[in-house]
Amino acid sequence: MSDLIPDFDGAWKEAWDFFLRPFLRLCQRPVHRGIDWSKPPVYLDTELGKITYDAELGRQHLDRLIKVTRADGLPQDVLLHTETQSHRDPEMAFRMYRYHNRLVELRGRPVVCLVILADDDPLWRPEPYDYELWGCRSRFDYLSCKLLDFQDDFLLRSRNPIAKVILAQRIAHRTASDSPERCRMKLQWIRQLLQQGFRRQDLHRLFTMLERMTPLTGELDIEFRHQLKQSEPYKTMPFVTTLERVAMEEGLSQGISQGISQGISQGISQGRAEGQLSALRESIGDLLKDRFGVIPEDVVERLEQESNTGTLRLWNRRAATIESTASFQSLLGLRTS
Repeated sequence: MSDLIPDFDGAWKEAWDFFLRPFLRLCQRPVHRGIDWSKPPVYLDTELGKITYDAELGRQHLDRLIKVTRADGLPQDVLLHTETQSHRDPEMAFRMYRYHNRLVELRGRPVVCLVILADDDPLWRPEPYDYELWGCRSRFDYLSCKLLDFQDDFLLRSRNPIAKVILAQRIAHRTASDSPERCRMKLQWIRQLLQQGFRRQDLHRLFTMLERMTPLTGELDIEFRHQLKQSEPYKTMPFVTTLERVAMEEGLSQGISQGISQGISQGISQGRAEGQLSALRESIGDLLKDRFGVIPEDVVERLEQESNTGTLRLWNRRAATIESTASFQSLLGLRTS
């Protein structure tokens, strides 16, 4: 089987970024109904460092901290703290309790904590945090959703994109030692998406998440793409290789050519780096075009100037949720008219 490790955490973080509303509609309907979706959620990534450092526990992290507006008309915003737990963790309830208390103390507003249990252990059902000594008691209940509770038939029929992310993870679990079956199930997953009429930009995002969760080594990956090119979906699915994959491959090829005179090793390294940067810039541009129809010239120029992968990844996430091109210009440190 593939020596590559599935990136479940990265895929689910992208799911929170791109599909928050359908996520809550599928997994926590009361929370979904409680949010005023006419006002875009605000992702508070910069707040995470204030919450997650602990000298005793070491460096921890939250998946996402999101400010949302209440649908009941009350003026106070709500913080939505979300985590996706892909393995059994006996300390999870205590950690959620600590994070909740810190958030309330620092931000002084209501906090709703939600854990998505994306593990493959049907017997693991975390309890609330409950501490009692000599009659003094503290109890903390948080929201959770066990993804194993969803039946395959329901997920296959559903047009909710999160249902397809759950299926992608199940492919990863069920084919952990069977590469040919993984190739077959990935092709089947793609055909089902096309038949259900998902939007182009959602197809891009979902395919990227599938690739994160179900990696294949070089030869197996080549075989998968060969089978895909021979199939009907390839003719109607221009995203068959993700933007990031295509750009990285093109960058790798270009880097090898440029590196002949400087050394093949250096050229390959440069090609990979340039390909990744190009993929991120292109992804940001596509998101802005899909959402706002046009990209300001100064934004295009600024994206081309940026060579830090971490910065471009942050901008890529924000491009999916930011409320306007003017706000995106401000994020990039550009003047707005």
